[in-house]
Amino acid sequence: MRGFSYARTWRGLDYYQFWVVGQAVSRLGDTDVYSEEGRKRIGGQVLDSLPRETISDRLVAAVSRRKVLETYSTPFLYTLAGTLASGRYDADQAGFAVLSLVCGIAGVLGLCRVLRYSPLAASAAVLLLAELFAPYRSDLRVGNVNLIQLGLLSAFLCVRSLSPRRWRDPAAGAILGFAVMFKPNLAHVAAMLALGWLVNRRFGRLASVAAGAAASGVAAFTASVLFFGTWRAWSGWLAAVRSLPDDIVGIAIGNFALARMLGDAVGRRAVPLLAIAVLATAFGSLWAGRRAGEGTPAAARDDDPRREALGDLLLVGAGCLAYLLTAPLVWVHYFVLAIPLALALLRPAADAAIGRAGARELLAGIAVVLLANRPLEALVGQGHPALVAITSNLGALLLLGLALAALRRARVVPVAKP
Repeated sequence: MRGFSYARTWRGLDYYQFWVVGQAVSRLGDTDVYSEEGRKRIGGQVLDSLPRETISDRLVAAVSRRKVLETYSTPFLYTLAGTLASGRYDADQAGFAVLSLVCGIAGVLGLCRVLRYSPLAASAAVLLLAELFAPYRSDLRVGNVNLIQLGLLSAFLCVRSLSPRRWRDPAAGAILGFAVMFKPNLAHVAAMLALGWLVNRRFGRLASVAAGAAASGVAAFTASVLFFGTWRAWSGWLAAVRSLPDDIVGIAIGNFALARMLGDAVGRRAVPLLAIAVLATAFGSLWAGRRAGEGTPAAARDDDPRREALGDLLLVGAGCLAYLLTAPLVWVHYFVLAIPLALALLRPAADAAIGRAGARELLAGIAVVLLANRPLEALVGQGHPALVAITSNLGALLLLGLALAALRRARVVPVAKP
């Protein structure tokens, strides 16, 4: 309830943008949502089209605050926002806050189930993240979709942790494909999973998951084409993403991207270099793990569903961190995607499969404190975006380093049975 109350004390400006674009398409038939001219007029036109009794102070404030929209989300996200909305902003924003909370809580609990946390430890994880992890609270405040993404990743991993069934991998793939079409930054997760499975010769697994992902991707594309009435919405989205202006991605206004920080420091784009470095390091860790595992007994490899789930979670977490550390735009709420890896590395010490528990937990705990931001604010106060950006990226780098080290061991040491 505290999380819902917290979300409702803010205007939810990110959700407003999803909502108003969905309303523009569904109510007005306006598909020119990615142009500069469209961004300037959509808010006012939607407001004028609504019945007077549905216009609230919260909606008027959001329209006034966001006079020019930042339409860079996928047509599929806008399709869902428009299809699921009632047209009454207050009720829709409240429903979205509930959905985000449910996805955030269920996502953490699902990850804890995969990692075999005790019920008490899982409850503590939910409470600590909700109260102390600034990215979690920031996502509720602005009404973004990172908690929903967390829930989708957790659902993917929960399905993958089930006992082998013919439908398991295609169903997991369908969830992943839906998540990527919803917000394509999770393509980094799909790429990391594919890399890990290819290196470890899990070709059947990769093919089954890819088939499910392709099917849901086609379904999401079709749904968005039907909603917009044209496939050109996707070409408009691609053009918008390519033209993302520098004036909305500065560090001073909350962009904590490592790529942006390094680019400003050296005077050149750092995204390609960071991407190559992360990909090469990940491949090296996976290859080393495979080579080390070739000489171990079959019982020590990852044929057990529980062991597969741990390996998948490490790959998912590494994919999330690969995105956070190489993207040119990373708001503080994007660091919600560090939660899967943090929970994996803080897994109870009974599991030795991902390294020496004492050192691993200590370093992972330090990384989480750096990412949480709120402890830092208690020490130095608010209003230090550069310091928060530095500590957040240090935490993310530490988590990624621990994950890659864990991937080298995860194929060698069998998972301890509870």
